[in-house]
Amino acid sequence: DNVPPIIDPMAMDMTVECEEGSDPLQDFQDWLDDNGGAEATDECGGGITWTNNSMGLSDDCGITGMETVVFTAMDECGNEATTEATFTITDNTPPSIDIEAMDLKVECSMDGGADETFQEWLDDNGGAEASDVCGEITWTNDGMLSDDCGGTGFSFVIFTATDECGNTATTQASFTAGDDTPPEITVEAMDMSVECDGSTDPLQAFQDWLDANANAMAEDLCGGITWTNNSMGLSDDCGITGMETVTF
Repeated sequence: DNVPPIIDPMAMDMTVECEEGSDPLQDFQDWLDDNGGAEATDECGGGITWTNNSMGLSDDCGITGMETVVFTAMDECGNEATTEATFTITDNTPPSIDIEAMDLKVECSMDGGADETFQEWLDDNGGAEASDVCGEITWTNDGMLSDDCGGTGFSFVIFTATDECGNTATTQASFTAGDDTPPEITVEAMDMSVECDGSTDPLQAFQDWLDANANAMAEDLCGGITWTNNSMGLSDDCGITGMETVTF
C-alpha cells in the first residue's frame, strides 16, 4: 500500500463572530476536532488517523485571531494526504450597554462638593454598565461642567464604551448642580437708636447702619452674597428726628 488516502471533501475555511451567545474559542476547538470538515477514505481499508499542525490562533484584539491549519490524514501503512483551511475569529460587534447612564441633580455647596460629585459621577460612567463577549471595555466621556451662578452648572454627557477591537456603544445622561437654597442669616439685623445731642451725626450713623446691613451676617453654601435693603429714608419728624424699619 503506497497509495495515500483520498480527501473528499477538503477542509473548509470558517469565520465566527464574537457576539452575544457565541463561544468562538470552543468553535475553534470543534473545528479542529472535526478536521475543518474534511473527510478521508482509503482504498486499502483500515482506519485513518487525523492530525493537524495547529499552534493556536494569532493574538489579535480581544480574543480575535486566525490560523491556517494543515490537516493530515494517514492510513495504517503510513501514507499521508493533506488539506488546509483557515479559521478566523472576528469582532465587529459593539459592547452591550446593560445599564444606561442616569441623570443626576445635586445641590451645590461652598466646599466644591458639586465639582467633586460631578467627577465621581463621570468616573462611575453615570452609573452605566456594559459588557462585551470578546474582551475588556474602556470607558470615555465628553463631560464638562458649565460655569453658572455660584457653584452651579450643567453638563450633558455622552459616555462611550469601547471594546478591545475598537467597537463602540454610547449612553447619555445629564448632570445638574443647582442652587435652590436661600442664604442663611446667621446674625439678625439689630435695631439702633441715636440721640440728636451733638456728639454724633445721626444721618451719618443711619447711613453707616444701612451700609453695615444693621450688623446682620449671612452665609451661603453655593457662593458669595450680595446685600440690598428697601430703605426709602427716615420719616420726617421734628427737626432731623425720624425712624424707619428696614428689610435687609
